[in-house]
Amino acid sequence: MDNSDYNESSSVSYLNCNEGIQFDGRSYALFDPNFKIYESFSINFQLRTFAHDGLILWIDDPL
Repeated sequence: MDNSDYNESSSVSYLNCNEGIQFDGRSYALFDPNFKIYESFSINFQLRTFAHDGLILWIDDPL
């Protein structure tokens, strides 16, 4: 067991999924609280994470 305090709630910043946060010319951070996968989902993008005082997931077009 680790020493994390699971009683502390974390805050989430809601982003407009149509805009996102642009990191460079091709990378965007996206968060859509209403996004649901009902049957199947495939995407031809690279998924990468960066952690520093939190976690950011972004989708980068490799082309």
